[in-house]
Amino acid sequence: YAISHIAFWGLWGVIRLITLELVPTDKRGTGLGFRSLIGAVGTTIGLLLSSLAILAFGLGATFIIFVIVNLGIIPLGYFFIKETSGVDLAEIK
Repeated sequence: YAISHIAFWGLWGVIRLITLELVPTDKRGTGLGFRSLIGAVGTTIGLLLSSLAILAFGLGATFIIFVIVNLGIIPLGYFFIKETSGVDLAEIK
């Protein structure tokens, strides 16, 4: 069930959890709103770019391009998202 949920909805739950963990309580509503805005813009751009890429390069090459881009994003998250395990929530600012 979990894998099919992730395949259908993407990682929105993980992104929401990271936003809740990193944003201080008094700014959490703004942070979640900004996350939703970025998600909507990203979804729109992704749909447009994927359609154009399929027309220009074909379906197989488009999948390879998106895999390379998504694998390239993993190090960004690893190196730039702070670990909050064992840290008091009051200290996260």
